[in-house]
Amino acid sequence: MDKPANPVDCETSQTATDDRYRVGTLRYTKAGLFMLFGWMLWGDFCFTMMERVVPQILPLQLRSLGGSNATINLLVGSLPAVMNMFITPIVSVRSDRYRGPRGRRIPFLLWPTPFVMLFLILLGYSPQLSHWILGMVSSQMSPNTLAMVLVGVFMVLFQFFNMFVASVYYYLFNDVVPAAFLGRFVALFGIVSSVALVLFNTIVFPYAETHASEIYLVIGVLYFVAFFVMCHYVKEGEYPSPPDSERRESIIGSVRTYFRESFSDSVCVLVFLRMALWSMAMTSGTFTTFFGQQIGLDLKQIGWINGVSLVIQTLALYPMGALVDRFHPVRMHLLALLVIPGVSLGFFFFAHGYWSFMVMSILIAPVISMMSASVFPLINAVFPKDRFGQFCSAQALLNAIALMAGSYLSGRLMDATGDYRYVYLWMSVFQACSAASMLGAYLLWRRRGARQAI
Repeated sequence: MDKPANPVDCETSQTATDDRYRVGTLRYTKAGLFMLFGWMLWGDFCFTMMERVVPQILPLQLRSLGGSNATINLLVGSLPAVMNMFITPIVSVRSDRYRGPRGRRIPFLLWPTPFVMLFLILLGYSPQLSHWILGMVSSQMSPNTLAMVLVGVFMVLFQFFNMFVASVYYYLFNDVVPAAFLGRFVALFGIVSSVALVLFNTIVFPYAETHASEIYLVIGVLYFVAFFVMCHYVKEGEYPSPPDSERRESIIGSVRTYFRESFSDSVCVLVFLRMALWSMAMTSGTFTTFFGQQIGLDLKQIGWINGVSLVIQTLALYPMGALVDRFHPVRMHLLALLVIPGVSLGFFFFAHGYWSFMVMSILIAPVISMMSASVFPLINAVFPKDRFGQFCSAQALLNAIALMAGSYLSGRLMDATGDYRYVYLWMSVFQACSAASMLGAYLLWRRRGARQAI
């Protein structure tokens, strides 16, 4: 039965025979494709704003409650990583094989959204809730201690529901965006994300210590409205049914198949390792704000430096995307990875004040753009289409292990040294290891005949 006409699922005589406007059973008009891009980019803007609240504001909130560096990284890094190890593979494989009236991705985005909003807001109001609870009961517990407990509980619940969204959201691109326009969509997606980050760092973040609860509330509601509307207007097509053998497979058999398929290709495994080592490197990123404060910067100055860096990243993103299309994402990604460890060492040796910190942030910005523009085309070139979610989840599984270990160890390093400058030495070491893994993947890829990116 034909689908009813709507802004993002229709065809006209001009585009009905143009394969560029098709993906699976979906067919678009130019206006329909424009609408698709609009709704998904608006959803990405609000999703990016929501995703920045926990890693950037929660550490300040926890430190004000008396949390140690190890505790901060435990709640912000290790806890989500442990949950990610178990939740993401299940959600991703189930999404690959799920068939419903709304498709295989949208249901996994839609139903968790209200809970993501609820527990994000409760995270922001944990200090107020601790005072309210202690006012209702007789207890010797201090308000800060109870607030830390509440943060832990709400973080578990927030991360549980958010991992459904974060695991599946990016898989939707391959299912609804025509391949002929995927590169441009990814570039626009990166630009919108950068704009959201610039606005967050320059407008929102300076108020992180004085209006944290209000930030959680406003961004939580904004995210809920944007994602609910996006899920209503973006439509998926129809998919072939999974093989009967997969539907009859036992749980143990499914686990065996999962690991056999996901970790049997050497190029994919090296790419998994590259991503995991990068995650290990960035676990110390929680403390970059504290480093800025250590060298005498206030939150407004840190926010503006981050904002300037993100503006440069945004301006460089589309040209970098064009270079990725021309020279292949694997080559461009490797080039970026080879440069970044040196720039991180530059922060370690030369960043001592506002202007030196600004210069290093500007130097690293275009390299970050190169890596960002190439990472999604890279995994599209390497991972199989019919198991895309499964292979992404295998990558996430290794990332979770790296995040769990790295978050704890980097937090312990900061506690032991008392010097946040070592954030960048940590980054540089593991970024170099990540580059070495990607170099191995590149050499093996060349040996196999240099498969073309999609």
